[in-house]
Amino acid sequence: MYPIDGPGATADNKFTEGDPAAGVAATTVTDNWCNDVQAELLSILTAAGIAPDKSKQDQVLSGIYNLRGGYSNGKIISAGPVALTAADANRKILVGAGAPVTITLPAMATTRIGDAFEIQSFSTDANPVTIVPSAGDGITAIGTPQTPIILRNGDWIRITNYGTPGLWAAVGSMQLSSSFAFRSQQGVPGYQKFPSGVYWQWGTTLTSASGDVVVTLPIAFPNSPWEYFVAPYVGESPSVAAYCMSANYIASRKTQFNIGGYLAGSRGAVNVCWFAIGN
Repeated sequence: MYPIDGPGATADNKFTEGDPAAGVAATTVTDNWCNDVQAELLSILTAAGIAPDKSKQDQVLSGIYNLRGGYSNGKIISAGPVALTAADANRKILVGAGAPVTITLPAMATTRIGDAFEIQSFSTDANPVTIVPSAGDGITAIGTPQTPIILRNGDWIRITNYGTPGLWAAVGSMQLSSSFAFRSQQGVPGYQKFPSGVYWQWGTTLTSASGDVVVTLPIAFPNSPWEYFVAPYVGESPSVAAYCMSANYIASRKTQFNIGGYLAGSRGAVNVCWFAIGN
């Protein structure tokens, strides 16, 4: 947009009412300047996906709210499933449903670079909001694939088209599970990291009658383990309770440790579960 520069405009491109007594003409409002202003305002509506309407005087304001994800042009979802379209981009989407809801993003190719979908769940934890991309697209958070994304009460996510074809980028409260500080491996064996630097690790193994068995941890401790705990695996016969378990440090203690099973001083084979804690 260019400032007024028609007849009568001041040297610094401003309007003046003129001064008839001094022979100074008022600034001429040219058609070029009016068309320029109109095009600039309409471009906001176009970017926000709003059709011009003569009966409304707040469309530019709505367009600005829309583009910044404001509440004025938000969307409320109370039931699903819901398939979003490109017209829903750059809106605040609130989900409050009495049952689980699945939200499908539009095909990324139908959106523009910079388009985003901000979604927040106010549903109870028993009614999660599942967000999935359209076929052929994916979602990543902190470089980690995240499909689907699950939101529970209070969770929010902003999913943006940053220009990588077929790959949405996500930020929000759900990032905690993908961040380095909270990263985990769920299952057996598994681990859980904490922001304090503490690691929990767990798993199962079978002891041997011929010697200690070496357990390899799911992830290396950055510094060292503090303690190992070993117990008979659930489902073993009551006689297994008489076994004495041992856990021993070895040279590769950051990644491995030994487990042995004994009954009346003799080694034996028994299924055990183990737990390790350290940093």
